[in-house]
Amino acid sequence: MDRLLEILKVDLGITHTKKDTYFLNLLEARKKELEKKGIVLDINNIEDVMLICDYASFCYKNRDVDIELSKNLKLRILNKIMESRANIEK
Repeated sequence: MDRLLEILKVDLGITHTKKDTYFLNLLEARKKELEKKGIVLDINNIEDVMLICDYASFCYKNRDVDIELSKNLKLRILNKIMESRANIEK
């Protein structure tokens, strides 16, 4: 998770460690949320890492407002769901 934390902090432009515990919990929660949607994630796969980080970043940046996911992020999640279902059915 340290790799994901580093990527998330770069995306958010944060260099201090004051919120690291919060960010680690945010990353873990978003990872579990994606897995509940049926997505099989591999944190050694850069596409999966970026999906988790981008989703966590979106949620962090928009935590005070009720806003729909960006089309890009929504499509990536849907594509990952379909990919995971296709792999399970094989």
